[in-house]
Amino acid sequence: MTPYQRKPFSVIATLLLFLMNAFCISSQGGTTETMEFDLGSGKRAILGAPVVVCASQPGETRWGYHQFAVISEYPGGGILLRHHAAEDAVSAYGAPLPTYLSRDQGKTWQSFNEEGLPANGITCPLLDGHFICVPMAKALDAAAEKIAMPEPVGTTFSYCNWRSFRVNLCPEPVQRFMKYYEAARWDPKIREWKQDQMIYDTKDALVWSPGNDPKSTLLSRTCFERPPLRVGNELLFADYRSNFIQEDGTIPIKWGVTCMVSQDNGKSWMRRATIALDREGKDALTEPMLAKNVKGELACVMRRTDQEQKSMCITYSSDQGRTWEKPANLDKLGKFGVFPALITLDCGVMVLCYGRPGIHLSFSTDGAGRNWSDPFCMLPGDPAAVWKCTDGYTCMLPIDANRLLIAYTDFEYKDAEGLQRKAILVRTLTIQD
Repeated sequence: MTPYQRKPFSVIATLLLFLMNAFCISSQGGTTETMEFDLGSGKRAILGAPVVVCASQPGETRWGYHQFAVISEYPGGGILLRHHAAEDAVSAYGAPLPTYLSRDQGKTWQSFNEEGLPANGITCPLLDGHFICVPMAKALDAAAEKIAMPEPVGTTFSYCNWRSFRVNLCPEPVQRFMKYYEAARWDPKIREWKQDQMIYDTKDALVWSPGNDPKSTLLSRTCFERPPLRVGNELLFADYRSNFIQEDGTIPIKWGVTCMVSQDNGKSWMRRATIALDREGKDALTEPMLAKNVKGELACVMRRTDQEQKSMCITYSSDQGRTWEKPANLDKLGKFGVFPALITLDCGVMVLCYGRPGIHLSFSTDGAGRNWSDPFCMLPGDPAAVWKCTDGYTCMLPIDANRLLIAYTDFEYKDAEGLQRKAILVRTLTIQD
């Protein structure tokens, strides 16, 4: 989660984005009512009216505050929702998050806390009814802990140059920080959260610190922004916050995405393969999400922009993430796309949600994820100020064979008195034949 830094758009790009959002406003009539999209082949998608989970104080406009909503499956059939409530910065990592729970598939929400549940992080379903919550850790402050760091082995760019250090050359406290993760595990036999530990692969791993502040000594590690994908007896996770030295010994020029695998129900994670990396350094590949298509292939959609507006890209694997196709750009869906969410419903339709500017939906009605519908706009945005209307970050969760829930933030929500607030909203999406 990093704020979008504006750059001038080309005239053509701005015009295309304006037309897309103008179509959204004129043809869909706002965002407070039910919407219906014709998907062709006799299918249609019905987007329910938004439900307000919570809203900020009136006039809240600070970036990072009251946004970045995530939803996840919760033990017992509930849905957990959390959102960010501080500055969008490494220094804010690990802070407690406002937490809500729905037990009626998103119709109503209550503030929530449960003994043993970490104060941040999504709840991830594993195998055999187990769940894990791996909270985002506070950044390790090397200076405050009096840790003498080695010289950086390189820099990796996304918004700025991040200093990269080889984990195996770092002092022991840093190696432990990168390898051992505090977690909480839900065991269906005892039906409660218990403290646990997760082990993460550090072979050829890099640890980074912010390069935009030469004095910063904060060190950060990965977290589960999306739940791992259950594939047979394995769990797969697309990780972009962990960087690794490549097979040829080079340091990634820009961020890339790695396929991590667990074969012990989330207790440990090993690096399986590189999902995508632009070795020429043109694209920073981040914010991935995995899904399995109807053919059994893995699909991974990614953001590929930092300070520029670029389309998303997607790649596929037919061998459980060991090898991946060359990523294909999703230019048809617009020259933008942050934190894309990808879901395959049991009815056989793949759904892709993405944003900034606005929030948009696209569908692969054959479930293969290689052909996508023209985008449908569910929340309009401003192409000249892409950060103004929403952060564009969305999260989806299946709630039935043909239904899912979408969580997002509307920066321009008006309450009953007409006051502007940032609102965390959810909407149901139903596929009908």
